[in-house]
Amino acid sequence: MEKNEIVEYIKNLYKNIGVVLYNYDSYRGLQDSGFYVKSGDSRIGGVSIGSREIEIFYDIANLVHAKITYNIGVAFGISCLAFALSNKFNFVIGIDNFSENNQSDPNHIKELAYNVFSKVPNIIIVEGTSPVINKIALKNIPDPLSIVFIDADHTEDAARNDFLGILPYLDKSSIVIWHDIDKIPITFENAIYDTELFDNKIKLLTWGRIGIYLNEIENSQLFNYLLQYQ
Repeated sequence: MEKNEIVEYIKNLYKNIGVVLYNYDSYRGLQDSGFYVKSGDSRIGGVSIGSREIEIFYDIANLVHAKITYNIGVAFGISCLAFALSNKFNFVIGIDNFSENNQSDPNHIKELAYNVFSKVPNIIIVEGTSPVINKIALKNIPDPLSIVFIDADHTEDAARNDFLGILPYLDKSSIVIWHDIDKIPITFENAIYDTELFDNKIKLLTWGRIGIYLNEIENSQLFNYLLQYQ
């Protein structure tokens, strides 16, 4: 699949299960805004990643030749799809406790995720909370994680615990993607010093304010690609 097809392909996956993806209208503008879903006339759950982020995640997974991606935070599933559809050999493990409470019906969000993932064979969901669930979700992985996406409880303590909890499953070829780093600025700035795996952190000017940890030598092609979004 070409990158310029991925957003429409994902929209159609949801459309085929009777779900419309709406762009969130906010001060950040529609071009980069995230998607959300409705139940009746009300938004349910939070606002997910947007079109540009979908394309960036798709590119990242291809550039690092991802084999195993770990999504900490699934919601209704867009980020998992962006990673999984980039490469049929990229096995995506999504974890979530499906307990969202802002204008949400967690059971409906969970149902949406399971329904849309049933169309994509290289995604599984493990229900639980990071970092406690990591030993179960990652028990049988054959290699270090290629990509970790941290997008769960956007508090400093929770995000730091998510990061520390996945360190045993990483090596220098791994990358860590953080979502909404404007909500966890202290953790994003400082957690990199808890390990020697990464030598660079990059902030992208995207809808959800993405931040990325990587080893520049191990992932030089990715590093050069990301510079265009700073």
